[in-house]
Amino acid sequence: MSLLAAAGTLGVVLAWRARHTGSPRLRRRGVAAWLAVLVLPLAPGLILPAMPAAAATSLSLGTNSSTFVEPVAPKARHVVGEVSNAASSDSARSVRVTCRLYDQDNTVLQTETTDTAADILLGGETSPFDALFLVPPASYDHYGCELTGGAATTTVANHQFTTLVTSVTTGDEGLPHVSGTVTNNMDVPVRDLTVILTYYDSAGTVVDEGQVGITGPVDPGVPVNFDTVANNPDWDGVNWAAMTEALTPAVSLTPSLTFAGQIRETTSGPMTATVSNVGTGDLHIGALSFGGSDPGNFATTADTCSNTVVAPSASCSTGVTFTPNDVRAFSAVLQVPDEVSGSPQTVSLAGNGLTRAAISAAPSPLVFGNQLLATSSNKTITLSSTGLTPNGDATITGVGLDSTTDFTVDASGCPSAPAKLAAGSSCPIVVTFAPSAVGLRSTTLNISATDDGSKAAKPAPGRPPPSARPRWRSVRSTPGPPAPGKP
Repeated sequence: MSLLAAAGTLGVVLAWRARHTGSPRLRRRGVAAWLAVLVLPLAPGLILPAMPAAAATSLSLGTNSSTFVEPVAPKARHVVGEVSNAASSDSARSVRVTCRLYDQDNTVLQTETTDTAADILLGGETSPFDALFLVPPASYDHYGCELTGGAATTTVANHQFTTLVTSVTTGDEGLPHVSGTVTNNMDVPVRDLTVILTYYDSAGTVVDEGQVGITGPVDPGVPVNFDTVANNPDWDGVNWAAMTEALTPAVSLTPSLTFAGQIRETTSGPMTATVSNVGTGDLHIGALSFGGSDPGNFATTADTCSNTVVAPSASCSTGVTFTPNDVRAFSAVLQVPDEVSGSPQTVSLAGNGLTRAAISAAPSPLVFGNQLLATSSNKTITLSSTGLTPNGDATITGVGLDSTTDFTVDASGCPSAPAKLAAGSSCPIVVTFAPSAVGLRSTTLNISATDDGSKAAKPAPGRPPPSARPRWRSVRSTPGPPAPGKP
């Protein structure tokens, strides 16, 4: 905090009343201060050493402030100065300065708190302030100001302009008339600009400040003229600083969505993409769409973003679903059209199309031929995993016979759950036939498999589909004559 004191300087201040009405931000910003401050006896012109500031440590109140009075009723007093943000610091918002008027006994007569002219101060920037006392007391002797507000912000400010003062002339009323240009350095048109001017004397003291509103739109790269009148006739028109700030949206959005593997011809559950407005102006969003390699395999659901306006610090969202139609990798982009540089904004999308496992067994049916009673023979069925990669591996969940009177089965050559039979591989299942009676003997070998522990494996192409039961394969044989010594 710095306590400043200066002798009153006679001046004319008129422009704040009606001259800058083009922007909603151009208005008097003063509230009663709540923070008391100890004031030591001061002589006009004395500047005390800086005291700890109440705001962020990256902000500093300049020691180059001054004051002047309007020559007409109500003869309002202005205290003008500037606040700087350190070059290495974060952006700051709600930067406020509290100024007080004192009598010669250092008694506080009036207090005013005002914001800096710039809504957001980036690192390395400086903005003027103007504390306005509409009815200053007659016993005024000196003033003091301190920094009483300011916090780091992630809100994105648009200061991407080149602002120049091109001429300063003296008008018939004796006030400096200021002309200049503003050039939009972005690649999209912008609206609601505020030109912020700081006027200095030859010693670097702030003697006045001004703001000019430009409604726009202002196209990229095209200089726009502005004109204004300085309030203090004592400014010589030589030294000045200028910046331009615009109410501009800025976008922060979900950068990418990666879907888990999805069975082809099925639709995934939604993943959410969020679009946030981290700027200072309204964000106008058009209809969302898809682009990239596979736009037709993605869709929106519960879309609150299309054709809407998102206010500063607000957000919208949309669900995105994935429906692969093949077994491969898919990619696309979700396109978010808006008025922000680089439009449309994009969200990268990716997902893999999978297939359920499929199995086949051969030979089917398995025919043993004639077999003597009291004898046995073995034959092998080859079980193949015919699913496609990725995720075409089959989990064998069951191998069994409807009847074990004449047949037995050994599936130890195949992996058992949770192990998987890899897509494209096979394993042996050995069936033993030992007839218990003369005549045609038959049974059914049941083989069940899943791709994820819950879904039945699909039949191989050309095979009959399974019923509600697990997949089956027929095994049959015709026994031969009885063995010697048997009836």
